[in-house]
Amino acid sequence: MRINRTCKIWKATSKDELRESLQYVYFDGKDKLVATDGNIMAVVKVLEVEKDEDTPRLISADFLKSSRPTAKQHYLEINLNSGSATTTRGGFALSCSFPDEKIKFPLGYKKILAAAKKLLIRKKHKFVVGLDAKLLKNLADALDCDINSHVFLHFDKKELYKTGTCLGHIPVTVFGNDNFGIIMPVRVN
Repeated sequence: MRINRTCKIWKATSKDELRESLQYVYFDGKDKLVATDGNIMAVVKVLEVEKDEDTPRLISADFLKSSRPTAKQHYLEINLNSGSATTTRGGFALSCSFPDEKIKFPLGYKKILAAAKKLLIRKKHKFVVGLDAKLLKNLADALDCDINSHVFLHFDKKELYKTGTCLGHIPVTVFGNDNFGIIMPVRVN
């Protein structure tokens, strides 16, 4: 599996030990890595997948963070074939075993992603929302957004007119790549 070296998808995972399934990045077995902490969700496109890496798996966020490529490398390459995730960094081999199969990534993520994609297709959006800036920065980093790029938030116009605010998940895109994510609004008084 190969992903862009500047993606920091582990930043969208949870640090909460009571939410063990949210401490991992989910590989869908096709072309996406998905991470969530319950407030934000990042979806990063996998650039290349080997034929025998088509099994959905959870990958340790700490492993992905420690595997981050050096400046000379253009991609993070991870082998998922051996019963563990393996890679090399600076000439050293790194590996981590997959978590117990009892740990499952939240099933509701597919419904949320489908709703977000539907909203992203629409053309008319309005901006009225309170956001946690640190969460938005973590999501932008996870989606491979550099300091010179732009993040776009997409809002449901019908919900804004009904309630005057945004109550549900907000799809987030980055100019110049196919990655997208979701952030939840915060209450503003």
